[in-house]
Amino acid sequence: MDIDNIKNLEEKIKSLPEGKERALWQKVLEEAKRFETMPQKEVEAELKKSDEEVALAEEQLKILAMSKEEREKELTGVKAEAARKTKEAEKEWEEAMAAITPVLVEEDVKRREDEARMEKTITADKTGELLENLKLFLEKKDLAGVGAILKILAVQGEMRMVLNLYGYPSNVLGMQKFFNEILIGDRPVQGEKAYENLLFQQKVYSLEQDISSLAANQNSWTLAFSVGRKGRIWHELEEKDHLAAVLWAVEKIKPETAARQFGPAAYGYFTPREKGNLAAGADFELSMEGKLILALYGNFFEQQLTKNYFNPAAAEVLSKFEKELGNIGLPESFSEALKKYLDEIKNKPEMTDVVWEELTK
Repeated sequence: MDIDNIKNLEEKIKSLPEGKERALWQKVLEEAKRFETMPQKEVEAELKKSDEEVALAEEQLKILAMSKEEREKELTGVKAEAARKTKEAEKEWEEAMAAITPVLVEEDVKRREDEARMEKTITADKTGELLENLKLFLEKKDLAGVGAILKILAVQGEMRMVLNLYGYPSNVLGMQKFFNEILIGDRPVQGEKAYENLLFQQKVYSLEQDISSLAANQNSWTLAFSVGRKGRIWHELEEKDHLAAVLWAVEKIKPETAARQFGPAAYGYFTPREKGNLAAGADFELSMEGKLILALYGNFFEQQLTKNYFNPAAAEVLSKFEKELGNIGLPESFSEALKKYLDEIKNKPEMTDVVWEELTK
């Protein structure tokens, strides 16, 4: 993150009242500064972590290149040893995790292969039909079917419909609860079934990572960076770490690109009015991720609004949060620019096509 944006974020934080929101933003700022002024030892630690990721990828490629018979022969002894050590996880957690890593790689390869095969059998393409299929796969506890449906919906930008259907908001906390409560359930990773439960948990978290990555590719920042790694083990990120990751990713995107491409899902999420009843509707709420983006780029975004060079759908939802925009330090002129932009589009219907044509170039 460059110095100008750090200073910009510092100024925005000063404008916030004392409380949980300001404290959380302060943690995000501290993480950004850490990235900027990281000591050499920490740089080396980060590089080591990157090396571990590369080693994991190489291990996965190695397994992918094996025949089914070779895989089974390679992993027979490893699985037995990993199962034994995982039962003693309280005493030897790190050793157990190191032992189980090759098994996790193999399970991840199998999961993706199973999902790819299942996806070819799914003929539904409408959201409602896909959601009905999802219910059936969940009832049958068919993880491959669930994964295939979730990926189709995520590519279509409809993951929020899944979360809302099951009563969760379409943000990272809602997604984490969905994967934990609906897919994993009560499966303790200690005790007699620790090994089997840990394998299943890791498959689910790996699937969650896939869905979260698809969200990031679509600039749906409320659902991006849900999962991270500790060593080689997937774990769900805490809010401050999730926000720091969003900050890191958004910082790499040019502001003019963000103005054009960031739709409503970049700035907020939907909370369902009724669990299990999408027809009841949902309420859009401005998110911490959205506030962070606006705090960073608000001044530039205002200039883009005056040039009619801003995402219309995002402008529509942001226009309903005048008070919240003021609370994060944006001037009244920003809200006025939003209104003027939307009025021009509404009063000149032909202008809508021109705007979208320019934005999609």
